[in-house]
Amino acid sequence: MPRSWIILGMLVVAISAYFYGHRQGQAVVQAEWQAEKAEANAQAALAIKKAQDAAIAAERRQVAQFRTVEAKLIADNRKVQDEKNALLNNIGSGGLRLPSAKGTNNSNGLPEATASTSGSDGETVCQLPTEFVKDLAAESARADQITLQLTACQMILEEERK
Repeated sequence: MPRSWIILGMLVVAISAYFYGHRQGQAVVQAEWQAEKAEANAQAALAIKKAQDAAIAAERRQVAQFRTVEAKLIADNRKVQDEKNALLNNIGSGGLRLPSAKGTNNSNGLPEATASTSGSDGETVCQLPTEFVKDLAAESARADQITLQLTACQMILEEERK
């Protein structure tokens, strides 16, 4: 009978060794997976950092370009406003006149001035009404500002598409 106890003891030791080995193997596999996962996470973090740095550099470059475009737009808008103001200042001095051919029918209701002394052919000069010139100057300035703004938008879009 002692043999059966020895066989039973060996069977218990073998089963225990199997489960112990299984558990240890599982721990080793789990540690390997965690190491692989940590390495993959480190590589992903490095790739993300590189992409973020590239995005930040591109954003800074675009911000610098936008500021340049904005400064140009502001300067151009000031120039347009100055031209408009100069035009409106010329109204009072009688500097805005519309040349017309000699003997033309004045059916538009514009007041005619005397013959021009600057021309050799003696053409008649019509002075434009002040309100009309003010409206014309305001519309011209508005159109110029819209054109400048659209040009600035195009410059920004071209920079973004690079």
